[in-house]
Amino acid sequence: MALATPAFAGNFEDGVAAAARNDYVAALTLWTPLAESGDKRAQHNLGVMNQMGLGVTQNYEKALHWYRQAAEQNYPDSQNNIGVFYDKGLGVASDLKQAAHWYRLAAEHGFTEAMMSLATMFDQGRGVEQDYKEARRWYASAADRGHLGATANLGILFQLGRGLNPDRQEAARLFRIAASRGHKESQYNLGILLRDGNQIDEGVRWLRMSANQGLAQAQTDLGALYYFGKGVKQSFSEAEALFRSAAEQGYTAAQQNLGTMYFEGKGVNQDYVEARKWYLKAAVLPDSQAALGVIYEQGKGVAIDPKQAADWYRKAADQGLAKAQNNLGNCYRIGAGVPMDVEEAVKWYRLAAEQNHKMAQASLGLLHLEGNGVPRSEIEAARWLELAAKQDFADAQYRLGLLLRDGVEIKQDLSQAVKWIRAAAEQGHASAQEDLGSMYRAGLGVPIDTKESEKWYAMAEKQRANGGVFQLAPIEKVIVHSKNGDEVQTNWKGPFPASSSQVLIEANNGKTGLIYEIFQLDWMIEQANAGDSEAEYRLSRYFWSKDQQAAFKWAKTAADHGNLKARFLLGMMYLEGRGTDKDESKAVTYLTAAAEQGNAFAQYNLGLMYAQGIGVETMDVEQAIRWTTLAAKQGYEPAVQQLLLLQNGRFTDVPTRYRIEFAEDGDSNDFKIKKDRNYFPDIDPNIQQRDLPI
Repeated sequence: MALATPAFAGNFEDGVAAAARNDYVAALTLWTPLAESGDKRAQHNLGVMNQMGLGVTQNYEKALHWYRQAAEQNYPDSQNNIGVFYDKGLGVASDLKQAAHWYRLAAEHGFTEAMMSLATMFDQGRGVEQDYKEARRWYASAADRGHLGATANLGILFQLGRGLNPDRQEAARLFRIAASRGHKESQYNLGILLRDGNQIDEGVRWLRMSANQGLAQAQTDLGALYYFGKGVKQSFSEAEALFRSAAEQGYTAAQQNLGTMYFEGKGVNQDYVEARKWYLKAAVLPDSQAALGVIYEQGKGVAIDPKQAADWYRKAADQGLAKAQNNLGNCYRIGAGVPMDVEEAVKWYRLAAEQNHKMAQASLGLLHLEGNGVPRSEIEAARWLELAAKQDFADAQYRLGLLLRDGVEIKQDLSQAVKWIRAAAEQGHASAQEDLGSMYRAGLGVPIDTKESEKWYAMAEKQRANGGVFQLAPIEKVIVHSKNGDEVQTNWKGPFPASSSQVLIEANNGKTGLIYEIFQLDWMIEQANAGDSEAEYRLSRYFWSKDQQAAFKWAKTAADHGNLKARFLLGMMYLEGRGTDKDESKAVTYLTAAAEQGNAFAQYNLGLMYAQGIGVETMDVEQAIRWTTLAAKQGYEPAVQQLLLLQNGRFTDVPTRYRIEFAEDGDSNDFKIKKDRNYFPDIDPNIQQRDLPI
């Protein structure tokens, strides 16, 4: 708050001279008599001294008293200061209407700072009805008097089209006026306007000027350009230095970006503890909250804590962050840190999917395919999967391709199936590469091409983390059974029948390669209805991905008829609640029967269940080690890893995190074991940069 300066000599000027040498007691002595006699300049200065505690004890009430004395004489400086008191609640209750009233009086008397304050209140609708036209009028008046902040704010109105049509050219002109006079905020605003208008070289120049003046937003956005290598040569070390400078000023976006660099190990040594420190500083931002969720979910620099992960995801999800909504949906889907609740998972997936989050869209598609938490519908599944597939999400492309190839409700379209499976395969999706190889081998939707088949199998093998468990097996022969089950054709070389909804295809090992058997579905159902447990089991396999209730029905029937493979399958269905209510104790019963017959996956899951006391009376590490050892001895890699943890008193996974797929290569257990990819965590951290002016 400025002191009034003299226009003539005398006691008032002597008081100014005393104040200039910081002798406020002398100034007070000289000005008090003048103020009491009605000198508005002296009254204003006594107000400033009482407000600031200069030569007196700070006293807002006395300050306001003297300001009012001067204001009643239309002294604009005091009118403005009274506006500030009501605006900020200094010595009086905050009253924005009163603040606007006093700012207007001062502005109408030509006080530039009051013009700026009044314009801001109209701009933001504080104490007055929001009115961009009035805001523009007062910003323009202040700008005409050389107020750089008003010039900048007037530019913002033109840029954003508030109260008028957007005019980026006029905005740039106004920003340039203030920027050229060293106004760092205008330098920043001009920089991002040019950055986003394909004039990035000049944009970088203005951002650098602003950053060199210490503006945290400019340092952060310039750092982001170095991070991405946009308009400048990519340099993580330059990005880190700029982010750190802004972060140390308390700018949350920079703190988050610095956390991301530590999380990724870019420009700094990877350090999850340091990443967490910076994310916590920026934890008001939803992206930082989501990143903390990832840290606790994956145990990055901390102990794995699903509850903490879910809590952080919820904070960000409640603010509308799509990736957090997706990840919170995952938590509810698998019961990580929250009770398992598929309907709640669907709610969060849908919120994220409606923001075009591809992983949530894919998850909704798979839930519709399973009939889990939503009505089973291949049509709805295809709709959601296609939305994600069109965003180049490989998992969605692959699942959509399989649905178009193998669906029952949806019309089969082999050309589209090949298109989407190929799209996923070209992104390095190993399962898609395998399936594309199989389609070339069998002539399904493409011409039979052994060379092309081998190419895709080889690419898939390179993708496998265990170093090539998949082995290409030649086709020894294909057997097509008639409607009564008789073998009617062997060594058949053509493509498989066009409609997979009418046939059931099985593959088994022969002496020199795979033997495919193709049965008529109607005949298989007839055999199952007659009590053939193998037919019942085959039908449970057939319906596994098509109709969960039907798959459970046939697995239960086959298991009751003594089919050991069906007992294993039934155990998995009880464990996952697939086609039936979840029942962990029944899962243990049926999985034990399969495990005793040497099924490695059943042994592995039993080990996990005993380790965590799931479906059994009590946690039993000895039994956990026993079953896990049996699975590990069969070369099942997850069991080998789990055994090391158990032997050191730790266990980290839960049953069903690995899914089963029916084998087409005749392995001894009749199943493939794959990591569960029916939900998709979004774990990539974000780099923040602003799109709006300040």
